[in-house]
Amino acid sequence: MGQEGDERARIQRALIELTLEHGFAEVRLAQLLQRAEVSQEEFRRHFGDLEECFCSFYLEMRDEFMRRVGAAFLAEKGWRNQIRAAAWETAAFIGEDLGRARISFVEVWFAGERAKLIRDEAMQALFAMIDAGRQERDDDSISALTAEFVGSAVYQRLQTGIERGDLAALEAEVPELMYAVVLPYLGREAAEEELNRGREGRAPPPPPDR
Repeated sequence: MGQEGDERARIQRALIELTLEHGFAEVRLAQLLQRAEVSQEEFRRHFGDLEECFCSFYLEMRDEFMRRVGAAFLAEKGWRNQIRAAAWETAAFIGEDLGRARISFVEVWFAGERAKLIRDEAMQALFAMIDAGRQERDDDSISALTAEFVGSAVYQRLQTGIERGDLAALEAEVPELMYAVVLPYLGREAAEEELNRGREGRAPPPPPDR
């Protein structure tokens, strides 16, 4: 990796640790330098500030999340199946690493405008997946704003669950979140089918090959 690569990795790792311990808003550069065992000059060689350092590893997490969710969505036929597969892949991503999930869904809110822009790019891609549900209807009564409203509500539910650290409850909420997404596009009957799918204990679809 080399000395510079090792320094960069130590700095990123130290910021991840401190963010999970204290929250990004409470992290100070002096703490990071001490944890990473680097000087301020060495830090500046890699990053302009703490936000840039945060964005460097958050971008990798975001891209991995979107790659997996996008692959799950595209692997299925039919919008409803696609959304369900994306929902379960999201639950899997969160369940595998709560720390990563907390950084991706919670701490990003406190990391500055650059981090929010990176997050917003992912949000727009997720809104587009939901908005594809408009093709399932024969009328024009739903606008693109519906996807943003529904997607934002789902995001807030996930964020709250991650803050609580209750991964089992998050997975149990997938059918309810599917109900909320499906309802405006396919109606109450289809939405209740998604809710009942969870209540009947049906297993989620297998994830796509990664």
